[in-house]
Amino acid sequence: MKMPVMSIAFVGNAKMLFVGCSVFFLMQHTSAAKENSRVSVSTSSSVLHDAKDANVPVSDYGRIKFKNNSRGASTAIEFYDAVGKKRKEIKLGDWDYPRITENKKTLGIQKFGIHSQALVIYNEAGEKIKEHAHLRPYGAIKIANDSGFVVYGTRNSLDGFSAKGGIAFYDAGGQIKKEVVFDRLWGGFGEYFGAENHFAFLYKILAKSGGVVALRCYAKSGDMLWEYPFEPGSYIYSKEALSIISDTIHVRLLLGKKKYTWSFDKHGLIGRAEGW
Repeated sequence: MKMPVMSIAFVGNAKMLFVGCSVFFLMQHTSAAKENSRVSVSTSSSVLHDAKDANVPVSDYGRIKFKNNSRGASTAIEFYDAVGKKRKEIKLGDWDYPRITENKKTLGIQKFGIHSQALVIYNEAGEKIKEHAHLRPYGAIKIANDSGFVVYGTRNSLDGFSAKGGIAFYDAGGQIKKEVVFDRLWGGFGEYFGAENHFAFLYKILAKSGGVVALRCYAKSGDMLWEYPFEPGSYIYSKEALSIISDTIHVRLLLGKKKYTWSFDKHGLIGRAEGW
């Protein structure tokens, strides 16, 4: 029986299923658990432990908390009132992925799908306010404070790792504004910045020569503003490769055997320094 497989993408807090001869390894790296200030997947949030079970870690976003299992995968979402009393809990299915906004007032649950997928939106009280169906089946979703969102990364696949992918920009009503499709995409990282008026996308295009690593800056409308191709031999080595700090984009790559950090703003390259 075929099982759904999410391609390697280092895309947000996506669970990834690696397929070997007969071994399945499931993991979730939770960038949502690193979004207290929404600087990127590289900002850590508070990780607490449930008082009822000291072995259950909890990612704390104020009135919204994620309960995680020992592998780091989120298994439930808890909603609390202003005085700390739990109002509601939502259990997550095996293919549900929580996404939280920068202001921590809106939660989305990505419903993984192969041909299309859905996104269910809740407010901080745990009330369902919207449900978007028939979204593009890319691996990760970032939600803006105004409830617009971007679906991006490699395409969800039934059997093996897909080399196709893209970026789809949606408004708060779930209407697609623009889509960019890649035929030979190897994963990708994405982050809002500039008061969420821009979206940075770091990606690699596969090629026999080793591929090209590049950074793109998009307007919130989905229009590409600029692209910066990195030097041949640049390599995405870590899930910390892209971060946003004070509206400055930081890209950490290997170039040969050395580590370098590039800095960008909404206009393009600021500079490069050795080290991470």
